[in-house]
Amino acid sequence: MSRLRILLLAPFCDPETVSIPFVSYCHAAALGQIHDVTLVVQASVEDPVRRAKGPFRAIEVVRMPLLERIYAWSFRRIFKSKFDSNAWTAFGYPFAVAFEWHAWRQLRRSIFAGEFAAESFRFLPTQGAYTLRARAAPRRFAERARL
Repeated sequence: MSRLRILLLAPFCDPETVSIPFVSYCHAAALGQIHDVTLVVQASVEDPVRRAKGPFRAIEVVRMPLLERIYAWSFRRIFKSKFDSNAWTAFGYPFAVAFEWHAWRQLRRSIFAGEFAAESFRFLPTQGAYTLRARAAPRRFAERARL
């Protein structure tokens, strides 16, 4: 099997934290051992990812200073540094879309030049509200997985 060139969006993967960011990094590193992975991360996790020296073809950093400051301020002041809120999950969605848009703008020449496989992957940490949604309709999700 030939090595695929994969563009992997993983804004919060961090090898130096615990829980989902660490698991995301481990999955990305495992994928990097099998294929040529270009990892795209946020500026806030750039240093830990580079220190870990994972098996990545390249590490691209998406910088969104204003949005990152708004995100951090909102987390501290509005949500009182608690991750377990469904409102926090909903609040974070526009930031995830903004990250993808900035990544697209930064890497579109490489994408159009055919440097990556037809499909790119997105690794975002799973949050509570998404899990609740999956539990509400397990049959529908299982049917989609079989397709």
